[in-house]
Order: sequence, then C-alpha cells, then structure tokens
Amino acid sequence: MAGDRESTMRISLEADVSAVLTSPSVSPPPPPPAPVHSIPLGTLTKRQSGVRPETEDDDHRQVLGSIRRLVEFCLPKRNPALLPDRSDGDVLSGWYCSLSLLHTSAVIQEGPSCGFAALCVSAQVLAPRTDLGTDALSPQGPQNLIDWAKYQGYTHCGELFSVDNVAAILSEHFVCAPAVLPFSDNETILRRLDADQIFLVPYDHGPNHEPINKNGHGAHWCIVLGYVKLTNERYNFEEIHVLARHGSSRRVSLWSLEELRVSNGNLHQFDPKRRRLGSHWKVDDFDDLSGLRGLCVAVPVPSGMKGKRRWRVDGSLKDLVSNSLR
Repeated sequence: MAGDRESTMRISLEADVSAVLTSPSVSPPPPPPAPVHSIPLGTLTKRQSGVRPETEDDDHRQVLGSIRRLVEFCLPKRNPALLPDRSDGDVLSGWYCSLSLLHTSAVIQEGPSCGFAALCVSAQVLAPRTDLGTDALSPQGPQNLIDWAKYQGYTHCGELFSVDNVAAILSEHFVCAPAVLPFSDNETILRRLDADQIFLVPYDHGPNHEPINKNGHGAHWCIVLGYVKLTNERYNFEEIHVLARHGSSRRVSLWSLEELRVSNGNLHQFDPKRRRLGSHWKVDDFDDLSGLRGLCVAVPVPSGMKGKRRWRVDGSLKDLVSNSLR
C-alpha cells in the first residue's frame, strides 16, 4: 500500500512538472505605476531636496564670496591692468564696495515657467490684494497662478513673452503700481533700486545662466533685488553689478549691470529649435520679441511690508569679507 501511494504521488508530481514545462509562458503582470507627487512651483525648498535651507547669513557670505572672485579672477581676466598684487597675499586691498540687497528666498521653476518663478519671488515682498477670493500668487501656491494665467490667456504652458502681461498679473494680485520701462539707463536703474524698487527683467541666459547675447534664443526671466558698486581709486575703476534671482538657481546671482542691459536689448527671436518641438507657445511674433526687448517691469516695494529686510553695507571689501568669515 505504501509503495502504491509513493508511486501515485510520484506520477502526480511528474504530471504537474510536465504541465508547467509544456504550458505557454505567461508574463508577470506589470508593476503598478509610481505615484506622481506634484510639487507646486515655489514649494521645492532646500529642506525638501535634502539641502539645508539658506539663511540671510548664508546669502551674505555667498554674495561677498562672489564679489571676491569677481575682483580676484574675473575682472583681471577682462582687463589685465586690474590684476591684483599677490606679493603680500592681500588681493582685496584698495577695493571699496557699496552693496544693497532685498532679502528673499529662492523659487525654483518647473518647466518653462521662469517668469512665474520671478513673480513668486516678488510675492515675498509685496502686499496681496485683499479683495480677491483666493490668494493665487504666493510663494506656497504659484501653480494656482499658472492655472489662472492660462485661463486668462496670458500663457499656454508657463511661458511669459510679454512685459505687459507680467505687469497685468502683478496688478491683478497686488496692491502695487508696476511700470513697464525701458531697461536702458544704468543711473535710473540704480536710483530706483536705491528707492526700494525691484525689477523683473527678461534677458538671454548662457550655460551658467549669466546674461549673454543669443538673439533671444535663451530668453529667461530674472528679478533684480539689489546692486553692488565696486570702486578702486588706484585703478580709477568703478563698475556696477546687480544682485538677482532666477528660477534655475538657489544662489543670488552677481552680474554686470551693463551686460544684463545689453542682453535685455538683444531679445529678437524665439528659439527656432524650441519652436520646432511643436509646443503651443504664447508668442505674438516668433521673429520679433518686441514684447520683451529692451523692457522691464519696475515695482515699488511698500516701506511697511512685513518681512521685508534689506541688507545695506558700505566699506572696504577686505573688511567686509573678513567680517563675514567670523
């Protein structure tokens, strides 16, 4: 009996194995799709990306470090007469710095939405209108603004190719008086920055997002929040740089005001490569970016705005850098 049972079990097992080997292969079901986490523009903070959030002191050290590199390496590369004397190890001697910066947090864009990233930075220092049913323009909920702007016909996929539209969006959401102005007079720009105004400026951006001239093919938005005036009596030198944020970096950018002005005036043509992608862009004329070229949006910042903090320093660059390292 035991032998019969073992024989029956062996025959059954062999049949099962044979059925498995001869049956058609069946692919396992595909894994479930990964969950989609929608992070609204402006909410991607350094904490969320695993990096410590920046502080005002971090901004101070970063800006002063950028100024030092400018004096030590960039300016001498452009003009060898400015090459510092390294014999005593003091490369900052004789340099004087006047600096003004309105503190804000970085806002990183998602997709072609650099203009909305700049708008969300401005939201940190402007008073929202209280007669609106929703606060669409805020550092925490800018995706609401993009959806609203699509409904209003200002954009199709996040792009903004009109300074008039940017000014209209600001007027719709803030108690402010944005002005569309030529971005052409350095002294006027500096005077307005000193009077607590900010500038939303379109420009051509390069590989490191600095202003260059690509005929408009790299059109990008930044928000100018301050300036740096560098002087050196020994070299009879004076130059003005702007301090700006844009949606592709968490750092405060330091750029020549003149280079930004020239880049702004060079916006002529929408990038043909992007146009061939077939996306539906909100651009009046692909071959004439007159809605951006040579223009900017100036916005006065209310003096009593809660949370507005401006950093102003004047003095020896050597002393300012030394103090920032303590």
